[in-house]
Amino acid sequence: MVIPPNHGRYRSMISSRSIRSLRRILPGLLIVAATAFALPAFAGPAKAPPDHQAMKPRLAACATCHGKQGQGGAGTTAGVYPRLAGQPDGYLYKQLLRFKSARRTGIPPVKIMHHLLINLPAPYLQLIAAWYAAESPPFPPPAPRDQTRWEEGRKLVQQGVPSEGIEACTSCHGADLQGQPPAVPALAGQYARYLTIQFEHWAQGARHDSLHEHIVETLTMPQIQAMSHYLASLRPAANSTEKAE
Repeated sequence: MVIPPNHGRYRSMISSRSIRSLRRILPGLLIVAATAFALPAFAGPAKAPPDHQAMKPRLAACATCHGKQGQGGAGTTAGVYPRLAGQPDGYLYKQLLRFKSARRTGIPPVKIMHHLLINLPAPYLQLIAAWYAAESPPFPPPAPRDQTRWEEGRKLVQQGVPSEGIEACTSCHGADLQGQPPAVPALAGQYARYLTIQFEHWAQGARHDSLHEHIVETLTMPQIQAMSHYLASLRPAANSTEKAE
């Protein structure tokens, strides 16, 4: 893709401290992964529902960053690691394959994913995807709302920018922005920091698809952040009365 002239706006949102922390834990993650993934293989077809208790020790390396139930990271890397729980399994499986093949590239967390997955077979990746898709930990309370930014983000998400050929996010991700199985991810309740970083990746060519590349070539960084702010504030009805409007 062609990086927009004002690409300098898309500076990494991951602090140097966070990156140093990631580099320190990488050797340990690889050891945990090697131990967990060496456990006896599951019996039965790859599409069988994963045994919850049997999968937990296998996902110890994943839990280091994504949480024990896929609820996302905390601490110095809060919001960098996405919420995996409840995402469509087809979407999760596709992303695992892209990490494994290094089609998704970029900052240290992406490289860690590649190293963790490179030797895992596709049926095992399907089990991982199915396990996280079935999880439903509670969402954390939304961050304080910046009303002006929230309203701007709501308008962009719900209406798009038709004059620039940008459709509403709801046209693909669903009216409630909770995804469209099997392969379109939920955006409602995802971390604002993570969402903004992904647009940064599309701007840098670390992720690839023409739709999102067009969005980052057209919108400003404040507009991207407003969309992320709005999306992160949304909650499924079971967790909160705050829903997509």
